[in-house]
Amino acid sequence: MPSSQASATVRVRKVETGDAAKLVELNRTLDQETRFMSMEPGERTTTQEQQAQRIADIAGSPAVALFVADEGARLAGFVAVSAGTLRRTRHTAQLVIGVRRSHWGQGLGTSLLHRRASGQRRRASGGWN
Repeated sequence: MPSSQASATVRVRKVETGDAAKLVELNRTLDQETRFMSMEPGERTTTQEQQAQRIADIAGSPAVALFVADEGARLAGFVAVSAGTLRRTRHTAQLVIGVRRSHWGQGLGTSLLHRRASGQRRRASGGWN
């Protein structure tokens, strides 16, 4: 499979509040699978309700975007971008990406970044989406 394409069974899309439980599970799995995430295994205490509220907050923010790689029963990965909101930092952004180990080397991370990059080009016209 080309490195720039994810599996046909995975769809990259904007996160929805209904994804809260799946996103909590994904993040806890990523904490176990890799040392590249910020939290160590067991350190994440986010509840489904807290995650749903964070997703709702993101939906209302022009400076934050979160996209997920949805494979139906679970999420395979995500990409989150937070833009600088101060005049001196408007040209900057923080990017976080996480992909399940089972999807490493299949182009899913590249697909998430491409989706995010296409959203970045649209940001100048009024938002991330």
